[in-house]
Amino acid sequence: MKLTLFGDREKAGVVIAALLLLFIGTPGEVWAAEKGEWQKVPLLSGEGGSGREAGGEGCKWPQALAVGEADANLMFYGTNTGGLYRSVNGGQSWELSMKGFYARGCNAFAIDPCNDRQILAIGSSDKEKSYQGIYRSWDRGKSWELVLILPGFVSGANKECLVYDISSFQENAGRCLKAYYSTPAAADTLPKEGRGLYRTLDGGKTWKLVNSGVQGAKLMIHPEKGDLYAAKADGLYVSRDMGESFFPLYQGLLNGCDISFVSGKIYLCREKELLEGEIEEEGKWTPLPEQDFLKEGHTKQIAVSPLNPRKLLLHVEGDENKYRDDIYYSHDGGKSFQKAVYDSSKDFFPYFNPRDKMFAWSNTVEDRVWSFGGDFIISSHDGGKNWRWDSAGVCGVLVGGKLRFNMENPRLMFLGFQDYNGALTTDGGKTWRYIDMSGKGYSGHVYGGYAASQKVFWGCLADSWYEPRHITISFDGGKSFQDTGKVISERISNPDVSSYQSVNDKNVFFAGDYRSGDGGKSWEKMKGCLQVYSHNPKGSHELYGCEEGAGYVVVSYDEGKSWSRVNKSEIPIYDKGYLNEIQPDVENGLLYVAADRKKLYTVELSTGEVHDLTGTLPRDQMGSVYVNGIAVDAEKGRIYVAGYDVAVNRSITILCSDDGGKSWKDASSHGDIASGDEVISPMCLSIQPESGELWCATSCYGILKLTS
Repeated sequence: MKLTLFGDREKAGVVIAALLLLFIGTPGEVWAAEKGEWQKVPLLSGEGGSGREAGGEGCKWPQALAVGEADANLMFYGTNTGGLYRSVNGGQSWELSMKGFYARGCNAFAIDPCNDRQILAIGSSDKEKSYQGIYRSWDRGKSWELVLILPGFVSGANKECLVYDISSFQENAGRCLKAYYSTPAAADTLPKEGRGLYRTLDGGKTWKLVNSGVQGAKLMIHPEKGDLYAAKADGLYVSRDMGESFFPLYQGLLNGCDISFVSGKIYLCREKELLEGEIEEEGKWTPLPEQDFLKEGHTKQIAVSPLNPRKLLLHVEGDENKYRDDIYYSHDGGKSFQKAVYDSSKDFFPYFNPRDKMFAWSNTVEDRVWSFGGDFIISSHDGGKNWRWDSAGVCGVLVGGKLRFNMENPRLMFLGFQDYNGALTTDGGKTWRYIDMSGKGYSGHVYGGYAASQKVFWGCLADSWYEPRHITISFDGGKSFQDTGKVISERISNPDVSSYQSVNDKNVFFAGDYRSGDGGKSWEKMKGCLQVYSHNPKGSHELYGCEEGAGYVVVSYDEGKSWSRVNKSEIPIYDKGYLNEIQPDVENGLLYVAADRKKLYTVELSTGEVHDLTGTLPRDQMGSVYVNGIAVDAEKGRIYVAGYDVAVNRSITILCSDDGGKSWKDASSHGDIASGDEVISPMCLSIQPESGELWCATSCYGILKLTS
């Protein structure tokens, strides 16, 4: 058969016209021709640290890990508020997989062992919203559907509470039909209704609560009999009637449990001892040899290899030392254990957070296993003897406050982070240096970071999320820091903290509601301005900020010594609110203004007239509008707006307008103008003046940039 490109001239003309439209666009529509790419900006040290070529700092509380059986290269990783990640190459690299997944976190996964197109996940959050519950995917985790809403299921819950029953595989359906989910145990702060053991008989489409007594359980399934084992804090139980009733196998306090269905052995973790039993000899338990390392520590979890039941892993925490977070391994069936070795050479941030570990063994490579280290993925290639960072692509740092490039050299930037101190780049984000502003060697909460030079940079340092934020500055490139004794206004929310520098006078610094006129040596509280957000890139480079306690944009022509109002009428704000972002569009004589993170306005520079653009913004799946970040691309004549919700991942993240806010396009990787990495929970936007790239700082999803 002869193949031709075009069947006739008429069809050829149609195709050519279509191709022209694709590349040059219709009048007024040039979106396709200008499609850019979102790229993650991982925190790479440039010294071989943090993730080989791909990078990825981690920085979110790990919750869940799963490895496929039908395809061992398919893996999933869940965090508390930083979404879920998918790997299709056996953990070599990870990508966000959040399409249709609106919960901020993920507590558990179950991969159908016979058909890995079918995946289950538990959506969770540290804030109660309606998008928590059981999610199902039918395309290997590329997209998700919420099939059962279960509100109040917070992060930190049991992580191996979701399981498919391989004995329920039906050849006609091509998949397993039974699965079980055990909710977290009821607590005073959580709803008690709807808790217990859920069961599905159709692969996860529909669910039924079958046993309210099975809460907070690790679930395990006999691959041939379909017997369901539930390990709870008060013992180990088995059900032979699909979860309707349970029989106790062991009653007493338990920290962990695992079963080898290859050897038929059951392992139990008590506080200071390990017990061994047999599936076929119910109720008979034998203590394993006493371990000296448990004299000042206690067990947390145990895991047995699915390929070699003589290989065990044990997580141990310290009794007094809460930062003791050790892994022990046994290759002789639990007769002896040795402490594993951790190689920190790949870490960017210090390994400091002791987290409840889980172990995900490979189903094809005997000695390959993954776990959690601090707040990132770690792995071992030798059955748990040696571990190191292995979290390539997982970018989850929460940038504290506004993202600001240095005024003279935009390749220079200091960013503060919530929980993780900060980082400095001098080459436009290609490499970074960890900055220990807190001086603790681990945790630090830094908001509104800014670098005036490679030696002088500052941020607002707090002991925790809600403690006073002290302006803290270094004059020697981060070798030492000085607490200025100045505390920024408590009115300013952490995501909005802004530090700035005058273009006209390089010794004039700003941090929140404070100003320094001598290069950071002394600071004074400003009068008439809550904080500085931007400046006029042309003319006299006047500064723009917001007034405290009122909805007014203020301007300063004397480097922040005095301020005057710009808008004639006040922009409505709530009692403790403020204008949270102000960016100039000098070509059109406008200021774009965000108020209370939920409203968008313009202010005419010549007249002070205020125009409300909030109604032009498309609404998300909740019918809501959020405006956290604004960026003006003067070269393209384009306005960008970003918004996030602290409890839910929104269906709308970043928008752009080429007509002054009359109409908007989706500027995320799912929209018309960009592809690439997913943009979730954007907080702050900024145009890199040298490259023209749009940079985005997120809430728990790292840093990204949009390249042309």
